[in-house]
Amino acid sequence: MTNTLIAIGDVHGCAGLLAETLAPQLHSGAELIFLGDLIDRAPEPDGDRRVLEQIFALQADPAA
Repeated sequence: MTNTLIAIGDVHGCAGLLAETLAPQLHSGAELIFLGDLIDRAPEPDGDRRVLEQIFALQADPAA
């Protein structure tokens, strides 16, 4: 496990970009901190819902 801390700010419903950002960090042991707005003005269809689903999945399985 590493001591890496990664801050991600103002996602604003960009589910695709969030998934791309998170992919290299999965199973790395890095601690993820989300700052700012997760949802609002999603540029993608169902972006707000998909962002929340990604965050809830990470909370349910922090080792992912």
